[in-house]
Amino acid sequence: MNIAKLISLLIFLLLSSQAIGAKMYRWVDAKGNVFYSDKIPKKYNKLRREVLNEKARVVKITAKAKTKEQFETEFRLKRLRFQQQKIIDQHKKRDKVLLSSFRSVEALNGTITRNLKSYDGQIAVEESNLERLDGQLAALQKQAAILERKGLAIPQNILDEIHSTEQQIRQTSVEIDRYVETKRRYQQDSATKVERFQFLTQSDAETVQKKDETIAIEVAEQLGLFSCKDDKQCDIAWKSVYDFVQGHSTTSIAINSEELIMTMTPKLDKDISLSVSKIKTKNGNKQLFLDIRCRQTKRGFELCKSPRINTIRTSFVPYINSKLQEQNRVTLSPENLVE
Repeated sequence: MNIAKLISLLIFLLLSSQAIGAKMYRWVDAKGNVFYSDKIPKKYNKLRREVLNEKARVVKITAKAKTKEQFETEFRLKRLRFQQQKIIDQHKKRDKVLLSSFRSVEALNGTITRNLKSYDGQIAVEESNLERLDGQLAALQKQAAILERKGLAIPQNILDEIHSTEQQIRQTSVEIDRYVETKRRYQQDSATKVERFQFLTQSDAETVQKKDETIAIEVAEQLGLFSCKDDKQCDIAWKSVYDFVQGHSTTSIAINSEELIMTMTPKLDKDISLSVSKIKTKNGNKQLFLDIRCRQTKRGFELCKSPRINTIRTSFVPYINSKLQEQNRVTLSPENLVE
């Protein structure tokens, strides 16, 4: 049958179906075969299909049914987006509090100086206690040594007091270390606050917006979300994903497609399963979304909250960037340049 006759037959079938009020469907199976019918067989009802009118024009499209993996990916992505926005909102909230709390950088520095002096005072008190306890322990140990030289038994109350003093010294030392670390963190946070305050009060609106966009990018990197500049970069990045997933997962690859690379579900408490999805944003750009799963047990949950998992997640974007840089070096190497 030639093409003209086939088209005539299809138009006839379409007109006939409309005459009796039936719908005409068109769909394509996994092998690329095109089908037309007023009914869709059960084995095809999850495929993408189109409804045609009497002029053979598409009037409605029913998308292909999503797989279990796709539903899971969408759920995890929704959760990630929520977490991402939550962190960004926290940044904005801190900015608002910072600007409403201080009128100038001098006022901010004054508060920081006073708080640092407070920490120094607490450390000084504990160091004074430690010095007193060291002296008390030395006196008790000297007293015990004199009794031993005389061949006398050391009374239990002296032994108990030595033990108690040693314990207080250890506790005081821990307390001093805690204050010192708290002061160090406060100094670090304060330096960031001063820098941010100066930026917010001296920069124009456009620069602030760019800074906010930078924060959004940093947050995305912390969560394991790589944003592609264009399709070409995304294709290069996707080629490196397989090695990353395989290198950090303890389970074998289960799915390897153009949109999803996923390893098997964790079976043991120590198992780590990775998946990376290629997704489209609302503005049409593409992102590579890393998701990490552990076994649904108490130990599995603890593993997924551990520094080890966080290290894997935060290393995802730097890993891809390093592969992109390697590709650029190969592309720009002298032997690959055309004169």
